[in-house]
Order: sequence, then structure tokens, then C-alpha cells
Amino acid sequence: MAKTIEVPSVIAKSKSATFTGMSDEVGIGELRRNLSAYLRRVADGERIIVTDRNRPVAEIGPPTRLSPVLDRLIAEGKAIPPRRRHTDFEPLETPGPPNALTDALLAVRAEERW
Repeated sequence: MAKTIEVPSVIAKSKSATFTGMSDEVGIGELRRNLSAYLRRVADGERIIVTDRNRPVAEIGPPTRLSPVLDRLIAEGKAIPPRRRHTDFEPLETPGPPNALTDALLAVRAEERW
């Protein structure tokens, strides 16, 4: 099954960026000319291989890995990376005392041991 991705028009017109599965390859010159467009893609979760004379020399991507398992699933095409970080969510308010659920779980576990 073919994978469809949206690319900025400046990149779509480029002859030096090629799709290679789960990441794009881009030459140093092309990257330099269109750095902002490539960095927007990286901010959306993509990883880009930078080449020098068609030889991979670097990889740029989001600053942190999600998890080794999720990274493997993404590489295998079984999962899709998130488009943005989920750090902008407000914390949920829990009903009752702050440790009520923890205390209940500890009580259940203590009963199971005896």
C-alpha cells in the first residue's frame, strides 16, 4: 500500500529530496535552501536523513523518542507518529482526596497478600 504524505510545495518541486520509506532523504544544499520547511515537518514528528553526495551523514527529528516499542512500530509502518507533543493538556481534577485511588489500590493489594 502506498503512503501518501503532504509536502510543502517548495519541497514537492525539488529534485533532490527522495522518499525512502519512513523518512525522507535530503541533500545538504536542499536542506540549507529550504530549512524552515523541513523543520516544520520535523516539528510534526517526521525524521529526515541528511545526505552529502548521496551518503547519509545526519538525521534530524523530534528532540525526544516516544518509546523504543512505539519507534519500532512507526518504523514498521504499524503506527503513525503524533503530529505534536501532548504537553498542552490541562491536568485532570480527581474527585475526592488526592490519594484516594492509591490508598484503595494499596488496600486491595494488602488483602490479596494475606
